[in-house]
Amino acid sequence: MELEVGSMTKNLFHPTEECKSIITTGGTESNELMVLTYRNWAYTTKGITKPELIMSLSAHPSIAKGCHYFGVKLV
Repeated sequence: MELEVGSMTKNLFHPTEECKSIITTGGTESNELMVLTYRNWAYTTKGITKPELIMSLSAHPSIAKGCHYFGVKLV
């Protein structure tokens, strides 16, 4: 089912071939996976070994939680 939903979404937006999809069960999980994804992207494509994330005070606390879990410095 996840592949089907991802395929339908890709058909709506026509992304590049590198585009991948994932379905999460809630906001906290989505935010934590966002931190993990961009940390890994920074490591592999930009050579950043000490990633930082700038977050506003009004952002959801799960972003700070993701930074803590995945070793990203929160600013």
